[in-house]
Amino acid sequence: MKKRILSALLCLCIVFGLVPVTVWAATWGHTHYLCGGSTCNGSGHETESGMTTFAKEIVQNGSTLKIGGKAWTSTTGYLKRYELPAGTYYLGSDITPEYTVMIKEEVTLCLNGHTIRSKDTSHVIELGDKAIFNLTDCKQSGTADEYGELTHASGKSGRGVYVYKGTFNMYGGSITGNKTDRGGGVYVDTKGTFNMYGGTITGNSATGDGGGVYVIGSNSKFTMTGGSIGGTATNDANQAKYGGGVYVSSGTFTMSGGTITGNKVSYSYGDGGGVFVNYNGTFNMSDDSRITGN
Repeated sequence: MKKRILSALLCLCIVFGLVPVTVWAATWGHTHYLCGGSTCNGSGHETESGMTTFAKEIVQNGSTLKIGGKAWTSTTGYLKRYELPAGTYYLGSDITPEYTVMIKEEVTLCLNGHTIRSKDTSHVIELGDKAIFNLTDCKQSGTADEYGELTHASGKSGRGVYVYKGTFNMYGGSITGNKTDRGGGVYVDTKGTFNMYGGTITGNSATGDGGGVYVIGSNSKFTMTGGSIGGTATNDANQAKYGGGVYVSSGTFTMSGGTITGNKVSYSYGDGGGVFVNYNGTFNMSDDSRITGN
């Protein structure tokens, strides 16, 4: 009863202009820092000047996907995609899209402890050449079972995130359980940029190279300042023929924080359980980083 009365009073205040709509959004919307919490000390990334309000909810009701209460339909034609327009979003439930989620502009998504479980035999998320994708999870501070995930449905193969010329900023969440030929967790291509500030990349596999992350292209960049690639349990390991955790074919991998641990190679003569750098690749590592137990 008290909640209903309070809601009614706030609605009346908005109607008569006593409470700005922005205050309503900050109070009742899904609002937190990109690091996932109500406070943020900048560990692993730059200190944020303010919180982000995640404006639209993405949910699944039965077989219907919805954004902000409206049906979210795929594109038509041969290559079907669920295009996610520029904006800020949060998951209100687990979703199982039939096709890859395509990002062409700047999108900020909070997994909110939920899972995107793709049924497509391709990428869970694909970035276009001008895309910026910011991924966070406000449940990341809980147990691992509460983490939001980017993964594939049982029996489906494909990588977690494909970065083609765009920029992927990972603050939280888990990219896990994806299987493909190269770059099971994240594939950084051509002029793509991947900045890992937090979250986990775990339990992914590749029949070729780079179970966790695969970097290719002279202008591609992977910068890791926080988070973890791999884990301690057997099913946490990323694995591949070469470079179970990270494979740098060309481009640059800079590691100044975070942990790469518990990854493995599947080939008897394979190398680089943690990190494998090809002769065209560059790897820079500082003292705040840890590569261990691979």
